[in-house]
Amino acid sequence: MKEKLIAVGRTAKVYKWDDEKVIKLFNNDINKEAIKKEYKITKKLYENNISNVKVFDLLEYENKTGIIFKNLKAKPMTKEILYKPWKLKKLAFKLAETHKSILKYVDMKLPRTKGILKRELLKSNYLPSSIKEKIIKHLEDLQIGNRICHGDFHPENILIANKKFIVIDWMTASMGNPLADVARTSLILKYGKLPDSNLFKNLSLEIVRKILYKNYINHYMNITRVSFDEIKEWEIVLAATRLSENIPEKEKELLNDYIRKNIEFI
Repeated sequence: MKEKLIAVGRTAKVYKWDDEKVIKLFNNDINKEAIKKEYKITKKLYENNISNVKVFDLLEYENKTGIIFKNLKAKPMTKEILYKPWKLKKLAFKLAETHKSILKYVDMKLPRTKGILKRELLKSNYLPSSIKEKIIKHLEDLQIGNRICHGDFHPENILIANKKFIVIDWMTASMGNPLADVARTSLILKYGKLPDSNLFKNLSLEIVRKILYKNYINHYMNITRVSFDEIKEWEIVLAATRLSENIPEKEKELLNDYIRKNIEFI
């Protein structure tokens, strides 16, 4: 039975269910097929030892759709960033290592990353047609890939429990080129809004952002042997699709500026 509230996200609230379980109750505006997708993917990843998140059930509760998970008794990675800024470099390294660990082949039916990105670009109204068409053409020339991509990998979707880093919220997962996932994470770290905090007011947001991004991307390249240019090929595509998301106007301005500066190089 649902007990105390544990966490609140953009799509759902998480409550304690019992001593060993939690229930994630989704907002009523979230598509039920997307919720089923998260349930199936998380279950499959646990069975393949890619995720530590055990899934128990998909159910209807209090007129909402919910998923029952094992209670990991974990804390968000963002809290470590907020309250232990001296660990930023180490956390950035763990971010890269955790990302590499999930970008694997999984035998399951998932939508293709390139197909999702192309559809998002076609319906976007944030860019002139000439720029949008050029980015779509560029996307079509990029390698397809056959690895599972999280679709929204960043510190808010990572929990820490017993020194293990656990990735959650697989609703946006797809099958494709892992560099697409890395490119999206890079853009979020470079331009995304950081959590509000009195501590952050005493620190330079730009310093925090630069430390996280620089150490994440450099460590990821070191442990995977991919180049910066390979990641950058995907960045302009992900920047264009992110413009259609519900993000702050300041971030949209930064992404627009990034696209206009880099469009001539694709």
